[in-house]
Amino acid sequence: MDPAVQREILSGEEALIQAQACADTATVQRLLSDDFHEIGSSGRYFGKPAVIDSLTRSVVLDFNLSPREWIEVDDHCVILVYLAEVTRRRGAHRRTLRSFRSSTWRREAGVWRMLFHQGTPTTETEPPPSR
Repeated sequence: MDPAVQREILSGEEALIQAQACADTATVQRLLSDDFHEIGSSGRYFGKPAVIDSLTRSVVLDFNLSPREWIEVDDHCVILVYLAEVTRRRGAHRRTLRSFRSSTWRREAGVWRMLFHQGTPTTETEPPPSR
């Protein structure tokens, strides 16, 4: 897989997490596909409007994305799999959670945008195995 594509997608993934630190809706609007959907770590199903609405409820304080697996579906679609450790603050409560995550990125008019995302909580500390 092209390393430039990997850098662009990983940069987008990190920008979306960082956008939660400052409720940056413009970044989220730009990087999520209009037909974006997510299955959150809570098991709930969200569309793009709900994700944008949730930006003001929880603040990301810190995050780490561990080594990833890249699955190239075709020239315009890539799945990124990784282990995330994210520290959030919601009101007065601070909590660090680990989750295995997968994000499907699609090239739309020359720009990579996230089409689908799923986060599954885990207690593991190692990244997912590569193929």
